[in-house]
Amino acid sequence: NGVVSARNYRSIQVAVDHWMSGDRFDLDLAGDEVSRNRERAALQVVSNARGRLGELRNIILGDLDPTNFKRRQPRFLESRLSSATEERFSHGLNESQREAIRFALSAEDIAVIHGPPGTGKTTSVVEFICQAVARGEKVLACAPSNTAVDNLLERLAAADQRVVRVGHPARVKEVLREHTLDALVANHDNMRLMRELLRNAE
Repeated sequence: NGVVSARNYRSIQVAVDHWMSGDRFDLDLAGDEVSRNRERAALQVVSNARGRLGELRNIILGDLDPTNFKRRQPRFLESRLSSATEERFSHGLNESQREAIRFALSAEDIAVIHGPPGTGKTTSVVEFICQAVARGEKVLACAPSNTAVDNLLERLAAADQRVVRVGHPARVKEVLREHTLDALVANHDNMRLMRELLRNAE
């Protein structure tokens, strides 16, 4: 198995774990079973979850709360907002974007920012992440494609946020690879010491 790491109209580059001898190769496009298996395992965990994860599942799916047989609505707390948050908002946001960010920042359980293409959803999500980090929270940002994650990464890096991109480096835009976990580990000060320890151990 391999991963397409670069391509243009004349060539394709494939990253493989082990080199195979030979001069010519056939490439067969295959679905990524690893991702599908992880998705199945995650769905199984969520379907059997108790505690906070089970509570969030019930809120999202509209299931009845087993303790009182009522549907628990998502909670929003105005106290989670502060005037300092408003002052830190980026300039250039329109009022509907500001409202979406305030809405998301006040959420205790879940918030959805939606709208037609071109209305500034990505800009709002990036601003939300910046505000959440500014108030001391850690954020895990996910998206349905590598391109969408790279888009978020690019904008967060431009906003001077400390970001770590998790995933196969070959699936990350080349200009953003310095933010991948692999690159950050490889460039860490302790790596030189670790290499020396490995050489001594060998």
